[in-house]
Amino acid sequence: MEPAGELIVEKTEAAWLLRLRGEWDTANSPTLTAELEAVFAHGTRVLIDLRETTFLDSAVLGAIVLGRTRASRKADDGLVVVSPPGSWPRRLLDTVGFPGLVPVYDDIDAGLAAFRS
Repeated sequence: MEPAGELIVEKTEAAWLLRLRGEWDTANSPTLTAELEAVFAHGTRVLIDLRETTFLDSAVLGAIVLGRTRASRKADDGLVVVSPPGSWPRRLLDTVGFPGLVPVYDDIDAGLAAFRS
């Protein structure tokens, strides 16, 4: 059975955008981990977009935290998450105290602006 999530990767001038669509759990979290390692191998900034994510589990949250840890090793690297207020992913992130570990922004523009400051 194929994982229910889809990962769309886009390179912008400011950062790599990793858009997670659908359901993300233990079955497809290795895909996210591998993509994070691939982009960080070149030294970069990453914005993880959860606007179209319908489900997350702890394996995915763990992958994002590991990505943030990896990003913190170099001053020019960075990792932020975008999840609109009131969305299912944002409610989960807020409940588990995720914004204290990884910066979470309401929209893409705010997330990208964080890399410019």
